[in-house]
Parts: sequence; structure tokens; C-alpha cells
Amino acid sequence: MTVEEIVSEVFSVSKEEVTDEKKFFDFEAWDSMSHMMLITTVEDSFQIQFEGEEIITMETIGQLKTLVSEKSTK
Repeated sequence: MTVEEIVSEVFSVSKEEVTDEKKFFDFEAWDSMSHMMLITTVEDSFQIQFEGEEIITMETIGQLKTLVSEKSTK
């Protein structure tokens, strides 16, 4: 699965709505629980672990994709 597919599934939106500039709270379905579901699904799918500070400061799909890419190459 790609980050875009995961975001699309968690927030119940089309993949076309998932752009790098999109902020998580711009999705109607976003709340703290869905955000944590997104984080855990991404971590499980890519076999990575985010730090607490990364989760708190992450605001956009682009930031999420960058972190996934950085952590996947380690």
C-alpha cells in the first residue's frame, strides 16, 4: 500500500483528494482517533516507528511521505 492509499482508506476519501499539500485536519473525517489510526497503519504497513514529536508536528501528507521515505531507507 502507498501512503496515499492508506490516507484515502483511513479518511474515507478518494485518492485524488490526497495531495502533498493537504493538511490532515482538512479531511472531514479527521479527529485525534483517526489520526492515530493513520499513524499506526502507516507504521505497520512500512515497518517503521515514528517518534512522538514527529507525530505531533506532522501536519501534511507531504510531511508524512517524507518521514516514511526517510525511515524506510534506514
